[in-house]
Amino acid sequence: MKMKKHLLAQFMRMIYVCLATAGFASLAQAKPLITSFSPESGPIGTLVTITRDGLNTTSANKIIFFGATGTDYYWSSSNQENVVMILKTTPTLTITSSDMVTVDGSLTVAVSSTAASGSGGDITYSVADGTGSAMIDASSGLLTGVHSGTVLVTATSAGDSTYYGVSVSQEVTVNSTTPTLLVTSPNIMAVDDILMAAITTTASHDTGVLSYSIANDIGSALVDPQTGQIVALTAGQVTLTVSSAGNTDYAPVSIDQLITIVQATPTLTIVANDTMLVDDIQTASVNTSATFSRGGNITFVITSGSGSATVDENSGLITAVGAGTVTLVANSSGDVDYNPGSANLIITIDKTTPSLSISSASALNVDESLSVTVLSSATGGRGGAIAYAVIAGSGSATVDGISGYLTAISAGTATLVATSAGDTDYNGASVTQEISIGKATPSLSISSASALNVDESLSVTVLSSATGGRGGAYSYQLLGGSGSATIDAVSGYLTAISAGTVTVGVSSSGDGDYYAASTSQEISIGKTTPSLSISSASALNVDESLSVTVLSSATGGRGG
Repeated sequence: MKMKKHLLAQFMRMIYVCLATAGFASLAQAKPLITSFSPESGPIGTLVTITRDGLNTTSANKIIFFGATGTDYYWSSSNQENVVMILKTTPTLTITSSDMVTVDGSLTVAVSSTAASGSGGDITYSVADGTGSAMIDASSGLLTGVHSGTVLVTATSAGDSTYYGVSVSQEVTVNSTTPTLLVTSPNIMAVDDILMAAITTTASHDTGVLSYSIANDIGSALVDPQTGQIVALTAGQVTLTVSSAGNTDYAPVSIDQLITIVQATPTLTIVANDTMLVDDIQTASVNTSATFSRGGNITFVITSGSGSATVDENSGLITAVGAGTVTLVANSSGDVDYNPGSANLIITIDKTTPSLSISSASALNVDESLSVTVLSSATGGRGGAIAYAVIAGSGSATVDGISGYLTAISAGTATLVATSAGDTDYNGASVTQEISIGKATPSLSISSASALNVDESLSVTVLSSATGGRGGAYSYQLLGGSGSATIDAVSGYLTAISAGTVTVGVSSSGDGDYYAASTSQEISIGKTTPSLSISSASALNVDESLSVTVLSSATGGRGG
């Protein structure tokens, strides 16, 4: 391999320097002068002819140094010498960069070499851990401290055709450093939010135990000192402090972050059934994410839909009024820590079946009447019209289907049925009541004349409250008095006998629907004027005689 011209020239300059220092006793003498050399290029081992002036003539001083090694050469004349060959040499390496670096800090190892510029081969770097540790880029020499202590840095030249490889080492001290902490988690929270504090650091490894603390200001929060979990309590501002305890590689350090806690909007959940029946009631309550009874007062309102309902704005008592849907709205008023909140619940109100009850009497007697009274749980006059019917049993009755006017007909039992027709809010409903119909005691009255004269007759006429020809057969009798009469016990045919008074008694025998009954009437019998008629001959002759015969209407030889 040929030596390049400029490299040979560099060797010649080196020879010049060596001659200048080694070939003279003092610098005051004339310096040697190399006037030329030949050839200008060639491989290692090429003979080089050097032409010079002013060289020391003493053999012991005629030494040429190649690198740090000196070689005696004897000159063939006073002006020139043939040099036997130029050989490879070992350069001197010197680390000139700092012997200190910090943990996570870097420096580029700087090396100077006695090798001519660009010669000596590539320099590579390595590091051996001692009490500390570090990393180095083998090519660039970039040294980075890892753990505090000492490390040994070695720079090695690879060598080339002119220079042998060589190494040099330097002990470097890795000093501890103060890392930079940065809080990267958000600096804004809402009340009740939970946040994990997030930290980044310039440190490449553990900086010691991290601890967390909160300084409350106009707001407040809690922080777990080990995990950094933050719970926002009240609106305002707090200061989060994060501290690392430090270790052999890192000094203790802390950082503050101002956290703003804003009002939260609570989540409201209405606790109530979403289906109701007309007239149902229920009390709604609200679960809120607001803590410690905060968030302001909760009020309720109903917004109408196809149905209707009412609600007590404070207690949340809901009354379903009309079938359809309504929307229940719950509102929280908010406070210093919470914004107002709201929640809706759509409630479906279905038709209901009202409860009917008959409150009028369940017992009456034959021929008695009553107006049936029905009570309904339907409100506001709703539920539809009520219709009435009677189902006969052992007894019977009639009822007006619209008005409910009921009349007992015959003794026994009958079933009264009341039915509501239903409407948009209520289903139809019905109720029954067993009616007990008792036998009645009829009212009897004698309507025939209460006065007649001796010998006059009449048929006693009786009026009865018993209906339908019921109440049993009548029987007649005389109950005495100052006068006298006769009466037919079956027909009631009465004949006055003597003046005065008599009492006529009438009794009904009763039947299945009526009890026996009786009544009486005093009859006044007056004297009468009899009718007389002469029945003897109305003509006779002189001197004839007759007994006058008189016929009288007076009976019983009476009349005087």
